[in-house]
Amino acid sequence: MLTPQTKAKVQLFKLGYFDLLGLHPKQIEALKVLHYKETTIDALLFGGGAGGGKSWLLCFDEIMSCLAFPETKGFIGRNELKRLMQSTYVTFLKVAKSLDLRLNDDFKLDGKYNVIRFSNGSTIDLLDVSYQPSDPLYERFGSLEYTRGKLEETGEIDFGAFDVLLTRIGRHLNKELGIKKKMLCTANPKKNWNYKYFYKPFKDGTIDSYFHFIQSLVTDNPDIDPDYIEGLKRTKDKSKRERLLFGNWDYDDDPSRLCEYEKILDLWTNSFVECGNKYITSDIAGRGSDKFVIFVWDGWRLIDYYTEEKSNGKGIIKAIERLALKHKVPQSNIIYDADGIGGGLSGWLANAKEFINNSSPIKNKKGDNFQNLKAQCVFHASEIINESKAYISCNMSEVDKECLAEELDFFREKNQDKDGKKNIMSKEDIKNNIGRSPDFSDTFMMRAFFDIKPNKGGFVGYIKP
Repeated sequence: MLTPQTKAKVQLFKLGYFDLLGLHPKQIEALKVLHYKETTIDALLFGGGAGGGKSWLLCFDEIMSCLAFPETKGFIGRNELKRLMQSTYVTFLKVAKSLDLRLNDDFKLDGKYNVIRFSNGSTIDLLDVSYQPSDPLYERFGSLEYTRGKLEETGEIDFGAFDVLLTRIGRHLNKELGIKKKMLCTANPKKNWNYKYFYKPFKDGTIDSYFHFIQSLVTDNPDIDPDYIEGLKRTKDKSKRERLLFGNWDYDDDPSRLCEYEKILDLWTNSFVECGNKYITSDIAGRGSDKFVIFVWDGWRLIDYYTEEKSNGKGIIKAIERLALKHKVPQSNIIYDADGIGGGLSGWLANAKEFINNSSPIKNKKGDNFQNLKAQCVFHASEIINESKAYISCNMSEVDKECLAEELDFFREKNQDKDGKKNIMSKEDIKNNIGRSPDFSDTFMMRAFFDIKPNKGGFVGYIKP
């Protein structure tokens, strides 16, 4: 049985008087975005720093929504159920206590089914949304129906989970109760799909009308312990301080990164890079969301490019032949991804090179030991970028520029295997981080093949660009 004080708060929440519920201004702003009928967004990302009250907001909104609208269904998802229970659920209990709710009376935790059940019939599913190789499309969520949803720490969550769960809300009593479908996500700064779809477009004023971002920092939270702020200020980890204290989304000191981000941006200003032999590299579009991309090179100067969503075999041949003729590129200086549909082009491009990602690396004078040819080319292309030896002179669209820069930023080293071979982040992992296939960076990476292939004299090693 709810106390009179709690009933009064639920009524205020239901009527939209959020400024009377004891939250700080950024949290109140978030509730208005989530619940005012004139807002049309589907998903709100809240946070962008530590200590900004994002977990409290998430639990508060979910509890109040359950109390205000009986028999509705919500979910709280996190990358691991264990961490959800050890962290988010602990905050949930604190919020419930602040609202005078009693465990096993006003609500119960059903540990067998990982669901919180309220006495008025509302429920909250506690979801493990981690990526599972046996379920790459998150089909385990395909038949679920929810009124609303929450995702905690989305910097740890794959885009695919967010994308699927976004389709599962707005499907239970929304029409009957006049509730719009809304998903609340929380996150600290990280350059994954949160950066791409929420933070950067919000900063640039180009965010989609159905997405919204509210940055809440530790300094926005009047209830935070001052010692917590001092701890963030004193941390020796500069990356952590920039991200968690100042909410700097553009600062990332990931030791696995192969390319310096500033050097990636320099690619469009390195006009001093000299010309050389001409080459064509191409990533052939296969099934799914892959693009068909062609890059034309003059040395390490990218002088022309072509891309389209999909193309048939004849279209691919015609596009490559057209650019080869335009720039006088011999077939022996053309290379294309032969892992997918590209493998069927050998009869048409008889003298071109087939790039097979998982093939053996080329032995070289440096003595480097790589997992496969793709890893070898990624490492070499990264060196070229970091040493300012590449230049993009062609007129790329702003969208394609952003795609290429984002994908090059995911040239990351993966933990070495038991044989000590250098490896890279898998294409599947990159897809899960940015929400699409890294077709531009794959096309860029293949240019390195012509630097490391055996030369005419039989010497195997790195050829200076």
